[in-house]
Amino acid sequence: MSTYETIDYEVTGRIARITLNRPHRGNGLTPQLVKELVASVEQADLDPSVHVILLAGNGKGFCGGYDLVASAENMLKGEFGSDDAPLGSPLDPLVQAKNHDPNQPWDPMIDYAGMSRNVKAYMSLFECGKPVICKVHGFCVAGGTDLALCSDLLLIAADARIGYPPARVWGSPTTSMWAYRLGAQRAKRLLFTGDLLTGGA
Repeated sequence: MSTYETIDYEVTGRIARITLNRPHRGNGLTPQLVKELVASVEQADLDPSVHVILLAGNGKGFCGGYDLVASAENMLKGEFGSDDAPLGSPLDPLVQAKNHDPNQPWDPMIDYAGMSRNVKAYMSLFECGKPVICKVHGFCVAGGTDLALCSDLLLIAADARIGYPPARVWGSPTTSMWAYRLGAQRAKRLLFTGDLLTGGA
C-alpha cells in the first residue's frame, strides 16, 4: 500500500477513503497534495476490491482552496512547484519564481500550463470508473469546490460554507463545474454574489 504525506488513504471492505490531511492549513491545495490526490484516485480505481471512493477533509473543514500562504512564501524563493519537474518546464520552481517576480513581465501561458494540470488532476475524480462520494463539512471554498464538484455525489453538512471568492478577481473557476452542476445563470449569480457563503440560494 502506498503512503502519502498530505492525504490519508485507507481501504476498508469495498470502500477506499481518501482524506485530505493538512488540517493545520485548512487542507489547502499544494502541488504535492494535488499529485497525491491523483495517485490515490488511480490506486483506488485500479483496486478490484474497491467499489466506491469516499473523499473527505480532516479537521474543521473540507478544503480551503489553494494554500496561498505556501505559494506566497515560497514562490519567489524558487521553492514552489514540483520538485520532480523537468528543468525549465512550467512546473519547475525556478520558472515559477521568475514568472512571479514583480520586476519582470508575467507570462500567462506558464500559469495556464500549471493550472491546466491541476484541472486534469481534479478531473481524475470526475473520470474515475468508480463512484466518488464527497463529504463536505465546514468550509469548502475556491479550489476545494473544484474537488467537491468533480465528485459524483455530495454529502453536505448543514454547517457547510461553500463559495468561490476568487471569481470576482479571476473569473470562472478552473474546472467550470459550477456551471455544469448548477447551470450557467444560477452559477453566475451564486459565484458573484456570494450567496452560497451567506446561506442564500
